[in-house]
Order: sequence, then structure tokens, then C-alpha cells
Amino acid sequence: MSQGDPSGFQHPLAISSSRNLLRLLWENRGVDPQYRRRSAELITMSLLASPLRWYERLRYNAAVEQIEITRPPIFIVGHWRSGTTHLHNLLTRDPQFGYLSTFQAVTPEVMFIGEAVAGRQSAIQSLGTRPMDNMRLSVDSPQEDEMALANLTVQSVYHQWTFPHRADFYFERYALLQALSDAEYRRWQQTYRWLLKKLTLRHSGRQLIMKNPANTGRIKALHETFPGAKFIHIHRNPYDVFVSTRHMFRKIRPLMKLQSRGEHEDERHILQWYALMLRKLLVEQSQVPAEDFIEVRFADLERDPLATVRRIYQTLRLSGWEQAEPALQAYLATLGDYRKNRFDQDAQVIEQVNRHWAFAFEQWEYPLQHAESVPA
Repeated sequence: MSQGDPSGFQHPLAISSSRNLLRLLWENRGVDPQYRRRSAELITMSLLASPLRWYERLRYNAAVEQIEITRPPIFIVGHWRSGTTHLHNLLTRDPQFGYLSTFQAVTPEVMFIGEAVAGRQSAIQSLGTRPMDNMRLSVDSPQEDEMALANLTVQSVYHQWTFPHRADFYFERYALLQALSDAEYRRWQQTYRWLLKKLTLRHSGRQLIMKNPANTGRIKALHETFPGAKFIHIHRNPYDVFVSTRHMFRKIRPLMKLQSRGEHEDERHILQWYALMLRKLLVEQSQVPAEDFIEVRFADLERDPLATVRRIYQTLRLSGWEQAEPALQAYLATLGDYRKNRFDQDAQVIEQVNRHWAFAFEQWEYPLQHAESVPA
């Protein structure tokens, strides 16, 4: 690690249980030598947080177990960099919904105690901007629940960020839920239910809006785990998805990894994983009633966000649009100075995306480009 690398004390898994971390280290055969200090700091932070975890279990776990999720959750899905965050930020402006915050995502086992200790002052504390897209981030910002799952269990695809030597293993088993035994699958369901029950308690029974790109290939499992759940699939031009996801991988992995790996592996994974996730979604979405599933184009959300969100409310039969609209308008007004990253698309990118993701262009009617038409 260089002097400028983030320490293990700042790692998103730093508040995870020591048992979870030690099992991850054992299963992944340890860490590369240059990350031993980060690993030691990570475990130290976890040990320091142990009394908080024990106290929260004693204080709240019985109440969590008694919670019934009476209002089926709404899941926002879509490949990374397809607009899931923007849509999540919009929908969670509606106060009738609950959601997982950034603080709760990294402290799922101590979210009640942690919030009480930090106080509401933490809710407005800025964390700057996200490394991959410059979006503003605070501890109260809506966050994807896969990070919370990674803190709770070894059964999370996000462990591929920390242990990239087994990235394919984590993707196959926990993004696609393939090669799991019945007991492992039930354990995954149990962990997910526990997380949403705890959030339901935290939000006094409100309907939850969850965002998680890793859920894109888990529609069937989520529908089994949370009967009546609703789904919003957002998709984006595949060329933009590829270059933006590649940028995200290059920004996020150095902050989390305990093992080294070449960047060429990231490109291979993006090309393969997108196809596997989206093809699985196309198969499984037919098992969800039409009134519980909607697809949204990111371009439409950008061009007319209010009309797009209104259509979501209408299709999914969500009440309260008239009350929610002013809050969404106020939020959109704060985005006036935001500028998206712009990435060049060279001939190699065009050729690779065309070859691996041809089905997506046809399915969602995006225009194909030709590699020879791109300036050298």
C-alpha cells in the first residue's frame, strides 16, 4: 500500500463482525502482502465495534424478529451505471417510503445504536462526492443494500471488490445464486429478510424502496423471498454502461481490495457479467405479475424525470403522487450544477460491446454503432 491509500479503518466492511471477516479471510486464503496493514486495521476496527454489536443484538433483535413486512418492498434493479442511483434518490424523496441509508449500509448490525450515538447531526454530514460519478454523498443518502449484505454475511457478490482473486466465484454464487445448496439459499433468504425487517422497524412500518444492481439477476429469488414485491428495471445505452462501469471498477476496487489483479480482468468481467445478469432478468421477469414490474429508460428519466416517475406510480399502483411531486421537484432543483462524467468510446469498445451485448440492443431498441465509423 502506498502512503495515500485508504486505511482499513475506512473500509466499508470495518464494522462487520469479526466472525464474518475472519471467515472471508480464511475462504480467500488471506491477503496479498501489500495489504496486510489494511487487513489488520480492518479487523481491529471490527473488534473495537464488537460491544456495540452485542448491545444492539440484546436490545433490538427480539423486536426485529417479531416484525412482519406487511407492505411488499419495491426493488430498483439494473446493471451498474444504468441510472439506479438517480432513480433511487428521486423515489426516496417521497416520505411515505423507507430506505437504507449510507450509514446503515456500513453499520447494519449497529444502525440503531450508531444513529443514537452519532445523533441527527450525522444525517447532514457530507461525505463529499462518489468516486465514480461525482454525485453528492452524505451519511443519510440512499444506498444500495448489497453493501449491507456484505457486512452481514459472506454471501455477497460485493466481496469480489475486496477479494478479486475469486471474483467469478462471488458473482456466480451470489449475483446469479447458482451452485448454492438448498441450505445456502435459505441462509441467503434469511439474511435478506432480517435486513429488511430491521429497516421496517427503523422506518415504523413504511414500505421500503431498495436499490441494488446485484439484484438484476435475482428477480425470481426476491419474488419468492418477498411475495408481492414490485420491481423497477432501469436500462441505459450499452456503450455508456460499459465505459462508465469500467471507470467505476477502476475507482472503487483500489479503495477496497485486499488482493491485486490486473485491469484487463475487469473488462472481461463487465462484458460477461452484464450478459449473464440481463439474460437472467429477461427469463425471470415473466414470473412477476405485469402490474408489479416496470421498465424505464435512463434517457427518459433524464429528459423528463417527473413524467417518468409518475408513470412508475401509475404502473405499480403506488398512491400519493400528488403529495410526492413537490418533494421531487425540490430535489431536482438541487441538481442544477451536476455534470455527468463523459467517456470516449473507441473502436475496440464498440466492437466488444457489439459482440457480447447484441441481445441488449435488440431487446431495448438501442442503435448499433460500427467500429469502423469511430475516428482512430
